[in-house]
Amino acid sequence: MIVSIHLISAIVLLFLVIGIILARTNKQLGSLMVISRILYLFLLVTGIRLAFFTFSEHPILTISKLLVALGLIGTIEVLGAHKGQATIGIRQILPVTILFILVITLGFMLH
Repeated sequence: MIVSIHLISAIVLLFLVIGIILARTNKQLGSLMVISRILYLFLLVTGIRLAFFTFSEHPILTISKLLVALGLIGTIEVLGAHKGQATIGIRQILPVTILFILVITLGFMLH
């Protein structure tokens, strides 16, 4: 159940990030950023709960995923800030994409 909530929240966050990239007005961007922040909470709570199960077997992978996930949250916030002030380019999108792929890879390696 927790894994399902975690995966669904991650998929929704992926679509929200795409929406942040494509947002045309600051009102749309603000709404998407608020929703993404709520999803961060779901992902952090479920992720920490899942980490209790995986930490004993794979402590380094578990800590790595936690740190990369926190980095992803930070880069999404930076992406939203850049989008609110000007148009964004590949320099803002590429780190988010790489971190998303890395978090997904680490997550599937853990389970």
